[in-house]
Amino acid sequence: MRIAAAAALVGLTSFAVAQDGIPPLPEGKSFQDLPSGLRFVELVPGDGKGSPVMGDRVSVYYKGWLADGTVFDERPSGSAPAEFTCGGLIKGWNEALQAMSRGSSWRIECPPDLAYGPQGRPPRIPAAATLTFELTLVGFTAAPKFQPFDAEKASKTEGGFEFLQLSEGSGTAAAADKVFKLRYSVWDLDGKLMDSTFQHGGTIDGRVEDMRLPFLKEVPLRMKVGGSALVRATKEQCFPDGAPPGFDKVRDGVTIWKLELDKVIEPLPVPAFAAPDPDKAVTLDSGLVYEVLAEGEGETASPADLVACHYAGWLEDGTLFDASFPRGEPLEIRGVQVIPGWTEALKRMKPGSVWRLKIPSELGYGESGSPPTIPGGATLIFHVQMIGPVTGK
Repeated sequence: MRIAAAAALVGLTSFAVAQDGIPPLPEGKSFQDLPSGLRFVELVPGDGKGSPVMGDRVSVYYKGWLADGTVFDERPSGSAPAEFTCGGLIKGWNEALQAMSRGSSWRIECPPDLAYGPQGRPPRIPAAATLTFELTLVGFTAAPKFQPFDAEKASKTEGGFEFLQLSEGSGTAAAADKVFKLRYSVWDLDGKLMDSTFQHGGTIDGRVEDMRLPFLKEVPLRMKVGGSALVRATKEQCFPDGAPPGFDKVRDGVTIWKLELDKVIEPLPVPAFAAPDPDKAVTLDSGLVYEVLAEGEGETASPADLVACHYAGWLEDGTLFDASFPRGEPLEIRGVQVIPGWTEALKRMKPGSVWRLKIPSELGYGESGSPPTIPGGATLIFHVQMIGPVTGK
């Protein structure tokens, strides 16, 4: 599915611009000036039990204004908090977060050199803009810590990878025919963190055959959910076709990987390919064609609501180009984030409903297509199962 790109501000989600003015400070509150030029007011004190540091994962609510009172972005309380890596944000945010504790709310003013500088971030952040934020630190999680590899306690996989089990885990064992979710962190021999799912959020998901790094085709099969392991591997073992930037210059060409098995999922069979039956289908004025296989019950969702769906998508010749069923978990999506044909269908589907869709190219990926899987001008066939709304996100 083609997902709309998020606004590239401080990694924040996109909201319609509004102009409601910067609210006055509460009585008795005033800004304090820091040496960096950052100005702040503590609106609500936190628990005082520590602050995040660079590299930690933070959860926040926020609202941002331009100097003229224009709201350019926000994540309001009541929705799921936004998650970022402290250190990967604008300088004003990085500085403020490292002085806040859980539950604290600050108003901060970021001069241009602590925000987006003289160039701004068009079209919504003008050049040399001073930005005002209200920022609430919901919580934070410490970045993964380096753990030296004890070669004397390690064993080797069939492929020659040095493997050290840290925790066996007590859940379901991974298997070649199952989907598994992994978290990883990787360091060089000097303990420098090079990459981590912790920094990006989420996991890497798939079956053994989907794993790109050779050791991920072996080591997870020795693990159970909740278990963790270290792998010591050379760049040639990890990247036989050539190491990406950064990995090609590590000391001795060796990296240490920590793997944590988060979940094991049974894949589901993909429904048989079939286009909507012309005798049972409905054609909308837009050109969308749908056949209802199961009605479902309850309320339909608005395009802004987060819903869970299982789906499979084919070209008209029956070529499968994407499906959630083999991954074992439904797609969580908003109707505003998908192709127009899906947006039209989702707002009409009730929880539990199953539809077949025929989406003309103008409601799909148009004349440009979505290479390499979807050619230009392609009509698409989908089997969509609406699971229902997703709460708490």
